[in-house]
Amino acid sequence: KFSLSHIIKRLFKGKRTDAEDVFQEVFEPTIEEVFIIEENSGLLIGSYSRGNIADKDMVSVMLTAIKSFAEDAFSKEAQNLEDIKFETFQLSIQNFKSIYIAIAASGAINTEFKEELSDNINNLAEIILRDRTYLSDETKLNKIIQEKLINID
Repeated sequence: KFSLSHIIKRLFKGKRTDAEDVFQEVFEPTIEEVFIIEENSGLLIGSYSRGNIADKDMVSVMLTAIKSFAEDAFSKEAQNLEDIKFETFQLSIQNFKSIYIAIAASGAINTEFKEELSDNINNLAEIILRDRTYLSDETKLNKIIQEKLINID
């Protein structure tokens, strides 16, 4: 607590407390699932899973149903469902022209993680939408998901 590095860190970290730092270290944010889904049909185009989901297609259909329900039920023009939270588990959805990308992450999800994740998702979507062959080649798509979202240093 009284080391020079700790004092400097404390001065420059803003409003974060020591408890938040510890919580962040213990519950480091981790991407658990990635789903790339075709906007209109709700079909799963590509995915990544850290665990073992029984039926990824069913998950993509349910995400599409939840997304459509929320957008219709609250009838907000040009607004999209973005986040669903369960304590230390969060589902983030980013919409693009013909696809949407849903990311399930666990841990203490802070602003820094969300901003970096959003940038990485935007980069991934740009690559996919620029080269439409990713949409028809699941192996190629899964490889770019790993490269742009999962295996980042």
